[in-house]
Amino acid sequence: MTQVHSISFAHVERLLGEYGIYQHAKLLEPRLSEGYCVDDNARAVTTLLRAMPFLAGEDADIAERTLFLSWKFLVDAKRPDGSMHNFRTVKGVWLTHDVSGDMYARVLRACVAVIVHGSDTARTQEARVLMGDILRQADHLFIVPRACAEVLVAFQELSLHRPLSSEMNRIVRQCAAQLIHAWQRASSQSWPWFEDTMTYANALLPHGLLASLVLNPSEEAERVVRQSSFFLLSTTIKNNMFVPIGNSSWYHRDGKPSQYDQQPIEAAATTDFLIDLRAWDPSLISSSDVLLLHEWFFGNNTARLAMASESTGACYDGLLDGEVNQNCGAESLLAYLWVEVRIREARLV
Repeated sequence: MTQVHSISFAHVERLLGEYGIYQHAKLLEPRLSEGYCVDDNARAVTTLLRAMPFLAGEDADIAERTLFLSWKFLVDAKRPDGSMHNFRTVKGVWLTHDVSGDMYARVLRACVAVIVHGSDTARTQEARVLMGDILRQADHLFIVPRACAEVLVAFQELSLHRPLSSEMNRIVRQCAAQLIHAWQRASSQSWPWFEDTMTYANALLPHGLLASLVLNPSEEAERVVRQSSFFLLSTTIKNNMFVPIGNSSWYHRDGKPSQYDQQPIEAAATTDFLIDLRAWDPSLISSSDVLLLHEWFFGNNTARLAMASESTGACYDGLLDGEVNQNCGAESLLAYLWVEVRIREARLV
């Protein structure tokens, strides 16, 4: 078993503002000028609800306070027509910016987390309403691979607790078909992947298709899950070390994987996928390999530097060439906390 690290919510509290969790930080302090976004508050809701069973005392109080504000942020982001804002200033003013299907998929997953893991009746009802508003727009929101994948992961979790509606099942089939289409367009014998370039949150793509197998079994989807997961693992786990695709130049099909500006979100997405992959077929991945993702945060990485700090509760934003990006924003923090939660849920530590 890997070393057990204590979870601190000190940095969650540090990033918490009047309306929710701030998105960016300069070193440890929130960048007030860049305000809030829906994406990170949706991630916060999903992560905090899953973290609650492992928390006590002051950390539990911080988590409850953050959950309250982050959920309210999502509810308040809804426009009268059912669409949503994304960015908000430190003073609470909503900004006009383009939003993405990815954002709505993250909100959908947060809604599922509230319904499945929450105990607040009023919040659960709000989640049902918000989810319904999103699903009415599904045909034009969920048309890109990562959004489709996140929706499938969310619905797979929901299906374990209640039957899906006919409309949800239709969206499941539609999203799974989108991922299969992406695979058919981009993959080849030497490049068994969904896109011409491996970029961010790569593990989410096979994870979505894996989730679809529980909901809508398909021999083709199973074959794609096996081939893509093997490619992902052989690309990112080398010599007992997790080496995610770096943000600096990604991994193009005719190039080499970038090792620089590795992001915590890759460790989170890959942990999420591998735990579910191992539950589906334990022969595909060992528990020790899953724990390499956790070890990446504590120095088992290409720079041999810790990304997460037990003393501050923070996580650095990126792993560079021999150094870290010392800013500690919300996405990185929540990615790290997600890994801690998931390995505890899976009883790997």
